[in-house]
Amino acid sequence: MLTRLWRVSHTLLALLFLVATVLLSAPFAYAQEGSEVLSEDVITGREQEAPVLKAVAGNDRNVAIDRKVLFDASSSSLGDQEDSASYTWDFGDGSPLGEGIDVTHTYTQAGDFTAQLRITVGDEVLTDELVVSVYEDIVLLVADGSPTAAELESLKQHAFRQGILLDTVVHSGTGADYVVEGELVDSLIKARDDVAKTEVIVVWTKGSLGVNVLTSFASKAENVEDLNFAKKGIVVVTDQSLSAVSRLAQSAFDALRPEYVLLTQEEALTDVVAARTSSNVLREVQQSGVSSRLIGVYSGRASELSWNNFLSFGVNLMINRGVAVENILLLLMLPIIATIVAIARQVFGVKTFGIYTPSIITLAFVVTGLRLGLAVFIIVLIVATAMRYIMRWFRLSYMPRMAIVLTVVAATIFFVLLAGALSGRTSVILLSIFPVLVLVMLTERFVTAQAEKGLGPAVLLSVETMLVAVAAYLLVTWPSFRTFILAYPEVILLTLVLNAAAGKWTGLRVSEYFRFRAVRRQSSGSDSEEESSSQDSEAS
Repeated sequence: MLTRLWRVSHTLLALLFLVATVLLSAPFAYAQEGSEVLSEDVITGREQEAPVLKAVAGNDRNVAIDRKVLFDASSSSLGDQEDSASYTWDFGDGSPLGEGIDVTHTYTQAGDFTAQLRITVGDEVLTDELVVSVYEDIVLLVADGSPTAAELESLKQHAFRQGILLDTVVHSGTGADYVVEGELVDSLIKARDDVAKTEVIVVWTKGSLGVNVLTSFASKAENVEDLNFAKKGIVVVTDQSLSAVSRLAQSAFDALRPEYVLLTQEEALTDVVAARTSSNVLREVQQSGVSSRLIGVYSGRASELSWNNFLSFGVNLMINRGVAVENILLLLMLPIIATIVAIARQVFGVKTFGIYTPSIITLAFVVTGLRLGLAVFIIVLIVATAMRYIMRWFRLSYMPRMAIVLTVVAATIFFVLLAGALSGRTSVILLSIFPVLVLVMLTERFVTAQAEKGLGPAVLLSVETMLVAVAAYLLVTWPSFRTFILAYPEVILLTLVLNAAAGKWTGLRVSEYFRFRAVRRQSSGSDSEEESSSQDSEAS
């Protein structure tokens, strides 16, 4: 009995102990949980009382000139005051301020601009800045997965150090060639504005994929002529034989009609990107020694030598061997210039300083440009005339007198170049000196004409020479005419026929019709009088 009571009591005590443990532990746990909730409420309250406010304008940008730039302040941390905040953007170029959480702006000048974001939250003003580097020189790179991300980044950094923006249209994924080609063409169409602004387009793909992209782009894009491809150079970087790719590249050239298509290898990429302009690309690649092949209007019909394209074959061969296109053009233009001078004299009666002087003046204008060439030519004539009258007081022999005149003329041109350098005129600073010296050396011819014919006739002869030179310049610098001559250089043989016909001209020149118009009127009047008198005599 006692044993049974002890067992029951022991069980009751155990149950009481268990209940007591539960009852005692629950308040402690509740209190601990409550303290945690309370602490969280306190912390949350503190954060709400003093939120961390921060303006974020975004990362620095590298953009092209005349391109819209999006400024976005949505990454700013404003807590629950975002709706009441006002955003103001200072673009750093003196343009009107922009307002709003995201705005767009177009920079019309190249340079580095510091854009500032100002966020007004109540009485507090938050600011942040970013640097926008605006580039005027843009090179567009079209690439597939052949170049690695590291190679592309290295090329971008190289362009950045040269002050050039390397804009990229890249398909980094894998897939069939026709898939990659289609996506690259679509990306190029979307990047139409970038295509229009750049002067150099670099295509870096495996095989001939890049050439096919260009051909497809020409057929799918709308109003390709508005993109001004005639002033763009296209560089195709390929790992295949240049001869094999050249046939396809000719098709791309015929479709887009750019200034040229240059086939080369990967080693020339850094020189191509740093060249900035299409004309510099040719020189840099040819000087680098990397294998290259130039595709143009002359290469399409000059792959094989025949009797009717021997000059085209020679032009194509010289260009692909590194002879500058401009040098070939000058040689091809010289017979045309001489023919213009001869016809101007024989048919129109325009007098010039022979045939050599207007021809060399035209070539000088082609190199220097018409505006600067005319300025130098007029300065030379004025200074030479003034020095001729001054030197008459010293009664010197002809050779020393001419040496002094040339010295003064050269010194005048020197000070003109100095003034251009001081004023920062790039056109004067970059002026080629050789054609300027050619114009200076024509001083002797002008001074001699003054001594033989007098000032008036010499000035008139100079004006007529200048007019013929300008007319020849306008023709030989006409882009369509230059392209035609490069494509069909055999046309210059027609100058032989034209000169032979002009040499057989026996009629009155055009100027003589105006010069002798009074005589012609009198002659026609006397003829009519004789005819009427003869009719009267017959009637009587």
